[in-house]
Amino acid sequence: MSNAYRFIHRHTRNTLVARGWPAEMDIQTNLSYSQGDGVAFYGRLSANELVVLLPEIALRGLMDDSAMLTLRDLIVGSDITVTLYRNSLGNHYAHSGTISMEYDDCPEGMYERHVVSLLKALRAEINNVCSCVAAAGYRVLEAFSPSGNEPIFSRQTRNFRLTVTEVEPFNDGDCWDNEALDRLLVAILDENTTYRSLEVRLDSRGIVLGILHVPYAWNQPGLPVRRWFEREWLREVVAEARSEIDAMMVAMSGIRRSV
Repeated sequence: MSNAYRFIHRHTRNTLVARGWPAEMDIQTNLSYSQGDGVAFYGRLSANELVVLLPEIALRGLMDDSAMLTLRDLIVGSDITVTLYRNSLGNHYAHSGTISMEYDDCPEGMYERHVVSLLKALRAEINNVCSCVAAAGYRVLEAFSPSGNEPIFSRQTRNFRLTVTEVEPFNDGDCWDNEALDRLLVAILDENTTYRSLEVRLDSRGIVLGILHVPYAWNQPGLPVRRWFEREWLREVVAEARSEIDAMMVAMSGIRRSV
């Protein structure tokens, strides 16, 4: 799983749990700006889980309070389950339309109108969740994807040139724990922070003397370079360049001795 998709997956689960859904839902993501792309989730809701979820749905205005109270009274203590499963569209896509529902073990006194009310409320909630997390997911993708500006900046002296460019992100996000993911999600979604992979290159007259890849460089819109470009990155590239220059000087001295 790439860095961006691990963030999207985490944000989807956080959103579901905050809305009263079970943490064990099976989450599928597929965001690539194509028709049919998005976020979907599947799993089974027990009666107890429905009793917790329904008031949360009503609080968001997705169902009537009186209907919620009626359903809750009918469901509490029963064996009813509602299963969200992947339909045929889910073989290729992940969005609210790939989620179908079926129910089992309706309690006594729960008639067709009640079932329709329940499934309608769940459908409204599913559509709302998928829409919200997909919109946030595209922002996460943009936070990790190269902007296309090349180079980000360049510094030139008489003999050397330093360039910093964005490159494709590294897929080593497994080293990020959930606490780090949550903290950085806040930075991305609330503060518009980006986490870009950079290539820092030092060359002289077309010869590359030093190069460094930075996997996670954070930045925010409008920040000057000095606020986000770490001096340590420059020191590493310069140290590599010095070693390369020393090796070239030794090689050239050997040529002079042999002439």
